[in-house]
Amino acid sequence: MIEWRGKSHREHKFIISELINTFLHKQETGVEIGINEGQTSHHLLSNTGVHLYMIDPWKTWKGWSTQDQCDQDYVQVCSFEKEFPGRVTVFRNKSEDVADKVPDNLDFIFIDGNHDYEYIKKDLEMWVPKVRSNGLVMGHDWTGKYKGVINAVTEYFKQNDCILPPFKDYKNFNLEWKHTPAPHLDPVVNKSWPIGRVWWGIKK
Repeated sequence: MIEWRGKSHREHKFIISELINTFLHKQETGVEIGINEGQTSHHLLSNTGVHLYMIDPWKTWKGWSTQDQCDQDYVQVCSFEKEFPGRVTVFRNKSEDVADKVPDNLDFIFIDGNHDYEYIKKDLEMWVPKVRSNGLVMGHDWTGKYKGVINAVTEYFKQNDCILPPFKDYKNFNLEWKHTPAPHLDPVVNKSWPIGRVWWGIKK
């Protein structure tokens, strides 16, 4: 049994799997950018029927982890291929280096890589066009700690008419984890705030 290091602040994995199972049909194909030890990935593979493209360079960054730990995380994530045969594709690369290796018409993306503004913006520009109509566009850490996430996401969706407008109760969707809007902002995407800190939208 896998022992996860990050046992807290992982509510987002429940939100993401519920979004996938509610709006998609479980047997779908998606991309997760930013894997770390693979806790979110493992949850998605265990609780949906998706084929998951997992993308992460597994390199130490800003003291986030040691390189030894990054290497151990990569080995652990690769072991998912045996546990979920035929449903896992792992890329040890930056996201921009493998976009052309992943098929178009994705059913969802989940962006949780480098949270700096320029990297979030680049991921949106590269990956949102690869999502099919009515697919899910999701990401993590909508919080004041990561202004780059808030600024890049809000800017992108205001400039690109590709996401359905915000809704209070789309198709009677009632998220178990208290999907509520942030009271001090008016973004063009929905959020699970403060629990989970997931930002998300449905592509036109």
